[in-house]
Amino acid sequence: MFGYDKINKRDLCLIAVVFLTAAGLLFFRRLSAEKGTFATVEQDGRQIAQLSLAEEGTYVFVCREGGTHVIRVQDGLVRVEEADCPDQICVRQSWIGQEGETAVCLPHRILVRVQKESG
Repeated sequence: MFGYDKINKRDLCLIAVVFLTAAGLLFFRRLSAEKGTFATVEQDGRQIAQLSLAEEGTYVFVCREGGTHVIRVQDGLVRVEEADCPDQICVRQSWIGQEGETAVCLPHRILVRVQKESG
C-alpha cells in the first residue's frame, strides 16, 4: 500500500518516541494531580450532597426514579459501592480521590466529582 511493504527502523523509532512521550505525559499528569478534599454528589446537574473525604462513611442516595446508590468514603477516596442501575458501570469503576476525577451513573443521572477546596 502506498509503495511501502515493510516497517523500517525509522518507523519503529518514531512509534517508540510517540509512545514514550504519551506515557511520560500521562505519568507527569498523574504525579502533579492534587488530592481532593471533598466529593460532590449531583443528580440532573444539581448538587444533592457534599461529602468530606476526611470523614469515612457510607451514604445511601435514593434517586427520583426510585434507584438507589450506596457511596462509600474511605482513606481519602470515594466510590459507588452499590447501585441498582442495569449497567453497573459506576460500581465497577475504582476508587477516586484526585481532584477532577468523576464517577458517573448515566441511567440515574448521578455524578460523583472529587474537588479541592479553594482557599
